[in-house]
Amino acid sequence: MKNLKKLSRENLSSLKGGITWECAQTQASASYCHPKTTPPQEGAVDACNKWCYF
Repeated sequence: MKNLKKLSRENLSSLKGGITWECAQTQASASYCHPKTTPPQEGAVDACNKWCYF
């Protein structure tokens, strides 16, 4: 496993399956989220491949 302390924001994009701190915070503060495979409803916010609602 890589030493995560040495990673910067720029090379976080090369990690598979990880999301940025901003995406995680948006998803955590939402009422609910679902994958982008379904069409968004009114008021949806794109939070890293998920539609989130507040």
